[in-house]
Amino acid sequence: MSDASIHISILGDHKTIDIADGAIQSCGQVLKFRKCDDPNCNIDYDYLNEIFTHNDVIVLNFNPDDSVHIPVLLDFLQHSQEENTILIFEKNLESRIVDRISNIQKSCIFPVQGLNQSALLETIGFAFEQNKYLVNLRQDIRLRQSAIGLIRSGVFELRTPIEARNLATMLGLLCRNSELVGIGVFELIMNAIEHGNLEIGSNLKQSLIKQSKLSDEITARLSCSEYETRKVVVKFDERDDHHVFEIQDEGNGFAIEEYWHFDKTSFCGRGIYIAKSLCFDDLQYRNDGTCAVAIINKAK
Repeated sequence: MSDASIHISILGDHKTIDIADGAIQSCGQVLKFRKCDDPNCNIDYDYLNEIFTHNDVIVLNFNPDDSVHIPVLLDFLQHSQEENTILIFEKNLESRIVDRISNIQKSCIFPVQGLNQSALLETIGFAFEQNKYLVNLRQDIRLRQSAIGLIRSGVFELRTPIEARNLATMLGLLCRNSELVGIGVFELIMNAIEHGNLEIGSNLKQSLIKQSKLSDEITARLSCSEYETRKVVVKFDERDDHHVFEIQDEGNGFAIEEYWHFDKTSFCGRGIYIAKSLCFDDLQYRNDGTCAVAIINKAK
């Protein structure tokens, strides 16, 4: 993009979304909306490539039974290299989309219940905040050149999101599907930092994201006497046929069953969902939720 705004296009039946073309200030960002052409227009590869190239967020508002536009869209997603653009859509469209796109692309989708203006603005703010970390992480993994392939096991202590990103990048490179593993390790470590050590609850996190104050809150709590000595311990071990990651925090734990299934209306449990569904072959929580154990097989 040529400016710092978030560019958003609504693709499909834009008449049912009560939001005007132009700029809106929300979540500390300038959101620039554009309603695409009439939904009955010819949607082909060139059209979709243009839309995806020039936008940060695409809002899909098709009827799930649409037999004309959805197949073209899914074929485009399946064969394109596009993996950074955020896709937002009404959750009844989810079953048509998730089975046809890559796991990397799945980390950028945000199904929601209802595409009214309030829900849409909240989802865009949350999605953009979450997605920028994953985009930067994938870039780090692709650019990193080192001899870390010699590592067979290790124990690492960390406290901050920057340390989490650096370690996730390194450990991801030790495994197959390095980008997805890096994303999964990062999500689990960030959960341990935010929700575990710093005790930032899910509702508070959503509120802070809406106000663009999550980063400030993390920084403040890292310096607070109550939390400043807490660390996340990450253990890595290579076995004969798999790798094991163990992430232990010093928080109070959580009710695992409440977050094991991703709540698409509130985004609670999204990090766990990404890790267990897209990144690892197995994920378990132990010690009342303070310890995550993830496994990635060497061959599949």
